[in-house]
Amino acid sequence: GFLIVVHLLIFVLGFFIDFFEIAFIVLPLLAPVAVKLGIEPVWFAIMIAMNLQTSFLTPPFGFSLFYLRSVAPPQIRTADIYRGVIPFVIIQIGGLLLDPISHRVTIDGTPADMGPTEYRLLQFLMEHPGRVFSRGQLLDAVWGTGSEIEERTVDVHIRRLRKGIEMDGAADPVRTVRSAGYSLEPV
Repeated sequence: GFLIVVHLLIFVLGFFIDFFEIAFIVLPLLAPVAVKLGIEPVWFAIMIAMNLQTSFLTPPFGFSLFYLRSVAPPQIRTADIYRGVIPFVIIQIGGLLLDPISHRVTIDGTPADMGPTEYRLLQFLMEHPGRVFSRGQLLDAVWGTGSEIEERTVDVHIRRLRKGIEMDGAADPVRTVRSAGYSLEPV
């Protein structure tokens, strides 16, 4: 309950105030409570940092939106930029719902159906958003270097991962790059 309230509070505050203010005002109040509740401080800090990233993307205060508006061609409207941010925010919120302690993933409050290998694959891709990894690189990162598993096994686990994180109406965040590999992308 505490973590959900904290993340919702920080997410909503990110709409209106900058992450510096949140870090200097809210975190000193919340960190001692988290420690008293037995929450791992490093994990708590990482989850808060991920949540604070949304303050760069959410209107009306999103710095990234203003930067993009200043360099975007005139035919691109501000509303288009705001709409384009939605997948990024969804992916970041998804990161908050990947629990590295319990090894569970929830989407919209519903546990995702995935095995431990798909979980490790998702976690690795989320740690490197947008970066394309070959099958060999994914094998080394997820299964361990020198594993005797065929590279095509990655395709099977990517398919299972896609099925596990499938959301109604949302685009598939796992991108296949022909002759290169896979990446986790906001689409």
